[in-house]
Amino acid sequence: MIYEIRNEFIVIKSNSIGAELKSIRKTGDIENIEYLWQLNPEIWERQAPLLFPIIGRLKDGEYEYKDKTYNIDIHGFARFKEFKAERISESEISFYLNDDKKTLKVYPFNFRLIINYKLDGANIIKTHIIENKSKTDMFYEVGGHEGYNLSLFEDEKMEDYYIEFPGMEMLETYTADENIMMNREKTSVSLE
Repeated sequence: MIYEIRNEFIVIKSNSIGAELKSIRKTGDIENIEYLWQLNPEIWERQAPLLFPIIGRLKDGEYEYKDKTYNIDIHGFARFKEFKAERISESEISFYLNDDKKTLKVYPFNFRLIINYKLDGANIIKTHIIENKSKTDMFYEVGGHEGYNLSLFEDEKMEDYYIEFPGMEMLETYTADENIMMNREKTSVSLE
């Protein structure tokens, strides 16, 4: 189901499947500009998938935990699951997903995953909350893979846009190969 939240600056739509953003627009924009990628299977068939409980791909699509082998797809299962939604206000919505029989077959942990979207002025605040309901340590990765439209107006090019991280000059990240297999090595990425 598609949900909409808004304030005087922004209106966003999100889907209960995968708690995924589907649209980002300015409130009352007469040009009706869409800021979120709007699906083109020839280029990329996603918009803003949620990555949980892994990010990337595992060798042979499997891992071992407590002497048992589990198979899990690239980026995990959350992006395909139906979340329950709870509207908190006109400008805030929370989605949650609990483990079930299907998730336990590929990820042997009891959990609750909460994705919250809150509009704060012209900002979208997205929060990931992971609750471990198991009696053991729970291993996971979580992330977003939002795609944004660029070249919104005629004669613009990608180089006209930038993302700013105030107060940060460098990021440290793990590397991946061409098959999205994570490496142990890290690399520094300049934010300039």
